[in-house]
Amino acid sequence: MTDRRSFLASLSALGGWLAGPKWIADSATALRVDAASTVFYAQPDGSNSLVRFAITGLDAPAGRLRVYDRARRLLGTAGVLRRDNALYGELWLPLDRETTVISELEAPGLRGPFRSSHLLTPQRRWTLHVLTAADPAELTRSLNGLPAMRRAVQAASYNSFQVAVNPLPHSLSLTRLEHVPFLRMTETAQAVEREFGIPVSDAAVVEDVTQLLATTVLALAGSGIQVISIEHRGGDPFQWLVGPDGSRLLAIVTPPGGTTNSLGFTATAEEMTQRVGRWLSESPLFLSPAYQKSAAVIVNSASDHELAHVQRAVSEWNSRYAYPRITAGRSDPLLEFIEQTRGASIPVLKPKPMLSTIVPTGLQLSDMAQAGRESTEARTKDMAAVFAGLLGSSEAALETIASEVAAIVPGTLVFNPSPFSRSGLVTMTDGTEQLATNVPGLGYAYFPDSAEAAAAAEWTETSPSYQIEGEQLRLTIDRSSGSVASLIERETQREWVRADGAGLNVAEASRLESISRWRLSGVATRLELQRWSPGRGSLHTTVTVYDDLQWVDVVNEAEAVGGQAVEYRFDFAMNEPSVVWEVPAGSEEMPAPVTLLKHLRWIRIAGDRDAMLLRGIDAPLASIRTDGSLVSHAPAGRSRYRLASQSRFDSLDTPWMFGWGTTPLRTARVEPRESARLPTFGNIFDVDRVGVAVLGIIPAQSHDGAVVYVQELMGVERQVSLAAGLVRFSRARVVDFLERDQGEWVVPEDGRVMIPIRGSGVTAVLLSGLELNTG
Repeated sequence: MTDRRSFLASLSALGGWLAGPKWIADSATALRVDAASTVFYAQPDGSNSLVRFAITGLDAPAGRLRVYDRARRLLGTAGVLRRDNALYGELWLPLDRETTVISELEAPGLRGPFRSSHLLTPQRRWTLHVLTAADPAELTRSLNGLPAMRRAVQAASYNSFQVAVNPLPHSLSLTRLEHVPFLRMTETAQAVEREFGIPVSDAAVVEDVTQLLATTVLALAGSGIQVISIEHRGGDPFQWLVGPDGSRLLAIVTPPGGTTNSLGFTATAEEMTQRVGRWLSESPLFLSPAYQKSAAVIVNSASDHELAHVQRAVSEWNSRYAYPRITAGRSDPLLEFIEQTRGASIPVLKPKPMLSTIVPTGLQLSDMAQAGRESTEARTKDMAAVFAGLLGSSEAALETIASEVAAIVPGTLVFNPSPFSRSGLVTMTDGTEQLATNVPGLGYAYFPDSAEAAAAAEWTETSPSYQIEGEQLRLTIDRSSGSVASLIERETQREWVRADGAGLNVAEASRLESISRWRLSGVATRLELQRWSPGRGSLHTTVTVYDDLQWVDVVNEAEAVGGQAVEYRFDFAMNEPSVVWEVPAGSEEMPAPVTLLKHLRWIRIAGDRDAMLLRGIDAPLASIRTDGSLVSHAPAGRSRYRLASQSRFDSLDTPWMFGWGTTPLRTARVEPRESARLPTFGNIFDVDRVGVAVLGIIPAQSHDGAVVYVQELMGVERQVSLAAGLVRFSRARVVDFLERDQGEWVVPEDGRVMIPIRGSGVTAVLLSGLELNTG
């Protein structure tokens, strides 16, 4: 029962919602009393529901309504007041099941009580879970703008309300990240936790779900995230998003209007009551079958400067109502509730591949290429820093390592940051170009200076020709356009240029103006082409075929024309191919056509029996048509490409080996030194090489050891061997992607530990007690 003052206040708050067409009748109609249950339940146990009554067909200014159960026990008495064309009143009534009640209306003009029977059905008991996940960048700016004392008080206030930091910053661009920064995408939020003591939320708020890669699930789950809130785009409001390794997140759709601001959390208590009641009662989404067993919805938090208002609103609300209950903080109660109520009915989905919607400008493509180069450079520096730190230096890491190589004569240290052993053409520190062979993955090889090698390491011009023939490949240039007219694998005679196509590295309407042929003895042959093309102007192209290496390198240098993107087309002989491409922490796949995919290191265009592998080193955006043509969207200026074929007999990790093989080899000068401690050849750590890649090695946050990120490439759950190389370790443990403990310390046997890893998954391993292993 409610007193008159409270009734009048609530009636005023209800405003136009009570006067909606659901209860209004013409004044000439017969007297009628209607009753309706609401979503509101009283404290403390939620057994009483707020029932609203509407009386039409009566001209009295007010009246009194008594309500009885079927045994004539009085349940409550309420005053009813006029608003527009009806009288309205409300009562808290016991309503835990479908119940029939009897109302008796007394009002001026009535000769006696007017009795009505009402069948009341309890509405669902809703739980609203507020995601108080503030953007880390915005939260940092807000707190740093306060004086020190006030900053501490504000941070403590946020903690008392269980405010958390959104693991996904609004400004994060996932496709531009290298593997390890992608896996550590929640590191920005973790920095806020370290600085201000505000914890990282285990639920992520995503503004645009189309900007999520399939591997985002893997990265978030590996950082302790359980729930992801996504914007409403139709479909089931509860979904399991599954990553390539089987990890999963519960994705909950925020219904339209489900923000703290739109629901009145920052308005008055009466306004909030009105908005929440209308939202839960009138939203078509809540009438869908998906909500028949679940009564929990996500409400996204406001911006951080409104969180104090939200805190007060939630506290006051829960003191008034048992339901709708409003909870905030960790998502464990929400997960448990939804799994209990929905169980196996929650659909399991894999995110669709993320594709761009518009072709960026030439400047934007240049920025993308630059971001990729910077990420690769940072990865190499982190890896070398772990090694160099054991040599007593934290700067100029490669030079530090080179200074400790036990060399007899001067030479070059060639450092290979990729996970796989590789060979490649390298410019040595003496200025010569040489083929560096079998440089170990995650390690280096020393190549001494040699007068004989220097004499041979010069490109010499030979007789002009339109064809190059190596041990593996035969390539022919079109005499008119300068595109690659034919690319044949000599062993199988497989032609990779489509018969009705224009060739490979096609510049639309290009004209070949000159050609020259150059030879690096024992290594490679190169054709230099000068072309002209509308929209590109002067176009200088080099095509290199190696004697023994099974790939082709292409470099285009185009004039900048209006700052627009430049297109190069590759007409491969492959009809209706499937397309797979590398993204951070994994790969995406879909059948052609694929428009504007963003690849990290490789694209695989596969037919029934074989596949073509391609990397646009400076042009990571490409489109593939159903006829096998690939269009590369490149920046003006330099655009480098590498092409290689894959047989159906090759290993599943061949594309990864190809892609990592395009990572630049780094060099440093080696001078003889008597006290040098390092051998001339070796790797930092030794990891299973078949179907496994080390995505990165970084110094540990604890400043004691290193974290190694290992990826499984074959889709098979197994144990992976991690052993000492030039660096040994005293113990190891599995950690999450933010270096939080996930297992017990393990002591290596014979310098080796076995690490569990899911198929297509990533495992982070913390190694401590590092020391040089040069004995």
